[in-house]
Amino acid sequence: WRGERAEALRRYIEQNDLSHGCQVCELHLNSRSFDAVPARHYDGLGLPPRNAPFPLRLDFELSNSCNLECIQCSGISSSAIRKNREKLPPLHSPYNDEFLRQLNPFLPHVRESTFVGGEPFLIPLYFQIWERLMDVNPNANLHVQTNGSILNPRVKKILEKMRFNIGLSMDSLNEENYRAIRVNGDLTETMENARYFIDYARRRGTSFTVSFCVMPQNREELPHFVRWSNENNV
Repeated sequence: WRGERAEALRRYIEQNDLSHGCQVCELHLNSRSFDAVPARHYDGLGLPPRNAPFPLRLDFELSNSCNLECIQCSGISSSAIRKNREKLPPLHSPYNDEFLRQLNPFLPHVRESTFVGGEPFLIPLYFQIWERLMDVNPNANLHVQTNGSILNPRVKKILEKMRFNIGLSMDSLNEENYRAIRVNGDLTETMENARYFIDYARRRGTSFTVSFCVMPQNREELPHFVRWSNENNV
């Protein structure tokens, strides 16, 4: 956080040079896709001092563990696709107990944190981070992007003890189409879990959002999807 590489990046950003690690933001800015600029995620955190000892937001994407093989996805984000479709060995993970030890000093200071995958509720390391946050920073504002297939007692226990904003990736409300796009998924199960997530967000005062990847296979469903979202105040 205070190392030379991080300091060098800060100097580049102060000179409006985003070519040394902030290329994604640069791409969206240059294409005038301002809503998609990742830097906007930090606007609500306030401006920390230049020498802030810890970051206010941590974003985690530590594993591709996933039980679905969505047709628009790849093995980078799905271990099931990497194994079954791409016939490749599992990705090596450098994250271990030492990583968790190094992370410990940061967790009490986090205001927001995002967890994506893979499927976050299938990643054991995330549960270890959440359990540590539960002890040292239970009011942190957490965001998780899930495929909605995993909602077991351990997941519910974590959710009920913390503040999660939940994003659900769906892509279809038609059972046959859902199975074809989100391979291995079960729409009935996903919709049942979605009802829990919607109720949870209302009770906890957090947000519940849905993501819909528009593609030839589902483009005609978009009006129905918007209508469903409006009916459920999503």
